Amino acid sequence: GKDNRVYMGHVFSIGIMRMRMLATLAGFDIVRIHPARINWTSFSLSLIFYPMLLLQSFKTYSRAKRKLGVSTDQQKKKILFDLLKLNLHPGILMGGHLIVEFKRKPLPFAPDLKRMSILET
Repeated sequence: GKDNRVYMGHVFSIGIMRMRMLATLAGFDIVRIHPARINWTSFSLSLIFYPMLLLQSFKTYSRAKRKLGVSTDQQKKKILFDLLKLNLHPGILMGGHLIVEFKRKPLPFAPDLKRMSILET
């Protein structure tokens, strides 16, 4: 008979910038980007286009720092620099797969769960 299955493997693909944003909103930080097999086509193209990507990324980084007034705000400066590093990371640009390790950020406050419990005896 006819096979009615539909391949949906790439429907759930997500880029590193969106993954980082969603993880940040959920309270996670990127710990490490694990190396995966090299995509040789990406590697070959990076030899040609990486210098242009590098130049454009630094121009965008400098413009964003200037527009956001980052000179005194260390948190904004760190965020912009983290985005720059992700944009230029060789494992992301040339890897065949994206494998990212996250770690839960500590809460800014430690709630007293015992006191908040409605099941106290």
